[in-house]
Amino acid sequence: MDRQGQFGGDWRKGSRRVPVLGIPLSLDPTSPARMQSIPQNLMAALSEPGAVLIDEADARKLGINRIGDTAEINRQRVRVVGFTSGFRSSWGAFVFASQATARLLGDDDRSNPLYLIQVKDPREAEATRDRLNANALEAPYTVWEKHDLIESSEMVWLIDSGAGASFGFSAFVAFLVGIGVTSQTLRGAVLAQLKELASLRALGVPASKLRAIVVEQAIWVGLVGIPVMLVGAGLVQVLAGALKVAIAYPWPASVTCCLFLLIVALLSGIHAVRALYRSNPTELLL
Repeated sequence: MDRQGQFGGDWRKGSRRVPVLGIPLSLDPTSPARMQSIPQNLMAALSEPGAVLIDEADARKLGINRIGDTAEINRQRVRVVGFTSGFRSSWGAFVFASQATARLLGDDDRSNPLYLIQVKDPREAEATRDRLNANALEAPYTVWEKHDLIESSEMVWLIDSGAGASFGFSAFVAFLVGIGVTSQTLRGAVLAQLKELASLRALGVPASKLRAIVVEQAIWVGLVGIPVMLVGAGLVQVLAGALKVAIAYPWPASVTCCLFLLIVALLSGIHAVRALYRSNPTELLL
């Protein structure tokens, strides 16, 4: 079992003052607190007292030019022994340190410690969680399995925080704009072949058949747009990587975006059908 206690701090480098969040790491390769995304050589460098790691994207913000530069956290001297990648912070910066260094830089009494428990038999993890939570009715702690903690954290960001509401509102606006732009494009296509469609109406072709033609065109527009969207997303990911911004596209989100694109195209096609019904077949055949 490993104790994890994040700590806040004030990074000072010359005239720079940057708020940082300290992440203590276990240097034991077998520990459940071992961070697999950080190379072993950097983990070994953290064994030095006062050694810390920062993300290379935050180096300029923190006033660090090279490995070996020093600074202060909570008036304690630290030395940067390496750079990580993919942990860029939007507000301050993340600082990684060994658990021993973290105790020197932070105040454990002011933090909410996290304990990582490794069960010998993974099949007993759920039963162990339930047993510990049953005893937690009179104690201020909660036991989570890994996937439960991940889902709970996601729900906090999506529902309880303002970031989730902002993202949902932005997605809804994008949905409306997408329908508007795509429907106008499809409406132009319908108007371009309006005489042909009107001729079919005059010959007695049911309106449902004509509507199906326009909707089919809309679906093809959506299907063609999917690979274009995926290529664009890949280019955005490459650009983000060049700017040291970590972006991931999990497959559920990718599938949802593809369905979202098809729904936009379908609704746009239905909206474009109105141009067909507003036309007078006899006037178009003149």
